[in-house]
Amino acid sequence: MLTLASLCGTIALLAGLLLVPVVRASARRVGLVDRPDPTRKLHSGAIALGGGLAVFAASLIAIIFTLSTLVPAILGTDVHVSSGWATLLLCALLIVILGLVDDWLTLRGRQKLIGQVMIVALLVCGGLVGEGTVIRHADLFGLSIELGMLALPLTMLWMLGAINALNLVDGADGVASTIGSIICVGLAVIAFSRGEVIEGVVSIALAGGLLAFLAFNRPPASIFLGDSGSMMIGLVVGTLATWTSTKESTAIAVIIPIAVLSVPLFDSSIAILRRVLTGRSIYAADRAHMHHVLKAYLDSKGYAQGWMLVIVAILTLIPVCGATASVIFGEPAYAFLATGLVLGGMVLTKSFGHAELSLLARRSIGFGTSLLTRSHHAEGVVRHTSIRLQGSRNWDVAWATLVEYAEQHDLWQIKLDLNVAWLHEGFHGEWQRSRLPERATQWKIRFPVEVGDRQVGCMEVVGRGGGIATYQLMETLLELIVDLQPHFESIVNDDPRDAVPPPVRRRRLEHQTATRELSPTAVQS
Repeated sequence: MLTLASLCGTIALLAGLLLVPVVRASARRVGLVDRPDPTRKLHSGAIALGGGLAVFAASLIAIIFTLSTLVPAILGTDVHVSSGWATLLLCALLIVILGLVDDWLTLRGRQKLIGQVMIVALLVCGGLVGEGTVIRHADLFGLSIELGMLALPLTMLWMLGAINALNLVDGADGVASTIGSIICVGLAVIAFSRGEVIEGVVSIALAGGLLAFLAFNRPPASIFLGDSGSMMIGLVVGTLATWTSTKESTAIAVIIPIAVLSVPLFDSSIAILRRVLTGRSIYAADRAHMHHVLKAYLDSKGYAQGWMLVIVAILTLIPVCGATASVIFGEPAYAFLATGLVLGGMVLTKSFGHAELSLLARRSIGFGTSLLTRSHHAEGVVRHTSIRLQGSRNWDVAWATLVEYAEQHDLWQIKLDLNVAWLHEGFHGEWQRSRLPERATQWKIRFPVEVGDRQVGCMEVVGRGGGIATYQLMETLLELIVDLQPHFESIVNDDPRDAVPPPVRRRRLEHQTATRELSPTAVQS
């Protein structure tokens, strides 16, 4: 098995080293490139896309040659390729095409998701008549659970999660190819240890193709995987992990795919959580992924970007080794401990995920408290949350100024969400009274916060209608935003001048206070 794996991986590696330069030159010739922008894509110059096509082709060449020639020569037997493999090959090809279309035309998030759902549905429904593609049962702590009608949707959800997890981590040079190659090597070891030749060959071939691509994708990259590559990796490893788990009958069946993909799944889950809790679109890109956080920290310490790949590799390798040990020794504790060590370590050391989980905890506590608070007591409750999601710059002073304004002018809610992607800075603040006014009587303003020609965030303010005084209130609000503009610029530009925001002003409204009532008397949080 070791000889077979070595030869298969070598063939994929050599094929990849030959194909990647060809794909790179072709992509540049036809204009399939990723161009930098002033906010998120900060690479210098246009970088070729479509690397996933080279990885797919190199892996396929190695798989076909190995199964048709090497396996009979080395093992002395032919292999039977089931219809499930043909379905996986077709779906992998389709998702490569979908990724190329997205790289070329830049599809909207929902359009790409629809394409993913259709491809995953084809794969999963093909498994209804084949073997292993559908997760039909789960064993948790010795309790076997038959999924029944939930088997199909849960399997599709898992596959979509795997696809998008690898897609989301592909945000820095070499990250997705590093993570993908380690996961594939782990799956190959698991497959070969159990005598599963085809699974092992496919895994090691994909690993070889990714290692070849990494030679051109390491910092500074000359070609990117693009969505064609990252989604294809997610589909294949998600499927192989699913097939591996369905052949187990213990708790190992559940922990294997989770442990193997734990790092990219955790990264994508935290990204979605961050966007949902801050009111952003789940398709909104940012630079707060695990690799971005690591890169920003290493840059601040003067380390080269290559060290970021080393750390990412170690973080991925630990749970993959834990999953492999669990399968070989039949003990799920290894995978649990390895996965918990990596994910728990990142959160507890506040390296990644701590801010998002803290924000979730605060929201949950606030929601639980509101359910237990009696109606007449809720009138005097104000919920106030502010948290630095990323970076180290001081946004608290500007936020305190806005909160002071909200309290003095009897507003009902104010939110400030800042995402300065190119500086790896993020902040979220939310202040609101326990009970908002009825929708028919409330007004809401939402507008972007900009510095120069780049958007750094958005602000949302809610109040209750009160005749002409409402328009006067809006006028003073806009004046405050204008006055705060130099302060935001000083923070973004890291300029100590204009570091103190202006005091909250009420002069435009003082003569109105005797004739209007916007809300109950302001309360303290």
